[in-house]
Amino acid sequence: MSHPPVPTALAGRAVSRRALLALLAAGGAGLLTACERDQLGRAEPAAGSLAAMPSGSGDGGGIRELRGAGSRVAPAGMTMLRLRFGAFSSALLAATQPDDKGNTLISPYSLLAAIGMADFGATGAPAEALKRGLSGSADEVASWITAIDAAVAAAVADSQDVQAGGQQLDPMVVQTANSLFLQQDYRLRREFLDALARGYDAPVRTVDFRGDADGARSAINTWVGERTRGLIPELLDPARVTELTRLVLVNALYLKAPWAAGPAAEDTHDFAVGGKQRLPVPWLSMDTQTIPYATGDGWSAASIGLGGGGLAMTIVLPDKADTDPVTLLRPEVWTLPSTAPATKVKVQLPRLELDSSTDMVPALSAMGMAGAFNVPLTGMGEPGQEPLLITAIIHKVKFTSDDQGIEAAAATAVVAPGGAAPGPPEKAPVEFVVDRPFLFVVHDVETGMPLFTGAISDPR
Repeated sequence: MSHPPVPTALAGRAVSRRALLALLAAGGAGLLTACERDQLGRAEPAAGSLAAMPSGSGDGGGIRELRGAGSRVAPAGMTMLRLRFGAFSSALLAATQPDDKGNTLISPYSLLAAIGMADFGATGAPAEALKRGLSGSADEVASWITAIDAAVAAAVADSQDVQAGGQQLDPMVVQTANSLFLQQDYRLRREFLDALARGYDAPVRTVDFRGDADGARSAINTWVGERTRGLIPELLDPARVTELTRLVLVNALYLKAPWAAGPAAEDTHDFAVGGKQRLPVPWLSMDTQTIPYATGDGWSAASIGLGGGGLAMTIVLPDKADTDPVTLLRPEVWTLPSTAPATKVKVQLPRLELDSSTDMVPALSAMGMAGAFNVPLTGMGEPGQEPLLITAIIHKVKFTSDDQGIEAAAATAVVAPGGAAPGPPEKAPVEFVVDRPFLFVVHDVETGMPLFTGAISDPR
């Protein structure tokens, strides 16, 4: 069997001294309630450390579950959450944008959850690198995720009995789930497992990477596919999981939400693709609605409600077609729904059907986290276990918007060898025509925090 290239940090070591770590996050548009938990049995770990052992029940196929102890951490305050997570999300989108300024699509929430879980296993210089890049410690990042989970769960609850145009809207569906897939004889530190339970409600499922790598990969992909409603059926390809793999950390995110104003009309309309040639694209025209709307130096923005209004899709539109929309992602975008005046707006925008797959290590390295990759993370395994290290972070996103609303999912695989205010006076609605490259953010309204962000130059 062929093996992946040996990282520089492991060059010269015997193959038997290497292990693989993969951190995986799967997410989708319209997501987030309290973290999903499967009803599986608990194993009784030995005192002082945790070895992967079968529990009383499981997923079948030899997969069993272990859990750490502890309740979820307290949520972060809103001011700090907006400041730090907003800065991380803005920097992440800019660092991910391709050189040709083509479409960029990411899930900041999914990436942060995956990296945040790994952060609990980092010590020393890798931990400091992650703290700089994420703008917070492992505990702080976990508190951000808890705050977003709570806010989105409330938004989902508020969408259960909402009408638009005299018709009942479908309730929003937002789901997130965290899990670890662990080599069955690998021993984790109890402190690491407990931290994941407190921070992410993440259990451990044991598999046999060493004896059946493809079966383990299939189990992970099936788990992700089920929790993203089939939008991401294969997160990890065969090259990503081998007999050297020891651990895969997974966050799965899924969202489906109707437009709060009701269904949109479908048509075609010209769009300035890449800020240049105008070409016809599938088009959506919404009824006039009273929504947050603002203008600034070279841009205008509207926040389109989803479901009961607890989530929104905020679109930032440059005044000029040749302006790079990524440059417009600034702090006021995160607070637009709560600060912009409610205005009558007629929204017209392209229909979207987008997907992306990106190795995020270069982008995250450019954000100051290079010191966390290709080096051992010593806070995960017990002394004497193979060291685990991150070598790749594969991030997949699927995003669709149509006449009914949006549906999306995201997946991130981190792979490592072992080592509403009152409206204004009555006047004609603002025409908000999204016919040139634009920026969008799907986010929780209370916290302003992004579940999905994108810069679209070609919606075809």
